[in-house]
Amino acid sequence: MSTVPVSLDRGTYPLSPAATGIGAFATQSLPHVASFGEAVEAPTFAAEKITPIRERSDWLLGAYAELAALGRLANNWDGCGAVAPATMAVELAREVLQIAADFELAPCSIDASLDGGVCVSFVCSDHYADIECFNSGETLAVVSKGGEQTQVWAVDNTHWSITQAVKRIAGFLNRSTNS
Repeated sequence: MSTVPVSLDRGTYPLSPAATGIGAFATQSLPHVASFGEAVEAPTFAAEKITPIRERSDWLLGAYAELAALGRLANNWDGCGAVAPATMAVELAREVLQIAADFELAPCSIDASLDGGVCVSFVCSDHYADIECFNSGETLAVVSKGGEQTQVWAVDNTHWSITQAVKRIAGFLNRSTNS
């Protein structure tokens, strides 16, 4: 029996192709770890909602390459003394990108921050948003529309909190297409 690698929330799991045709997947439960290391059964995932790794969008692969390049920067990368992004900031930005891909939200830029870290930016019309992962471990999210007041909030460095920030940004940017 052959398997197809599938990305699910921070992990890659093999799922068997269903006999119904290419690209279809069997529905399957996956083990998750509960508190104190106890294994429990996860809810069953509908296979149609899972995106095979080989079909991940090209922008995500390009974004990973940009992020890897930022991780190789040296201090004073801008000629004005800026600190290079730390490994922790790069890894947090990678998590932001993975979650953004789940929301089909491609960033407009991924840049080293002058304050030390990585900034993942999104733009749609006059709506701007970003998530900045600092070397200090702090993560901030920002949304701003044209000349209106900018909203900034702290994001915990947990998968859930980053997902909520990306979800809020996606909704904010989506409003720009509906106005």
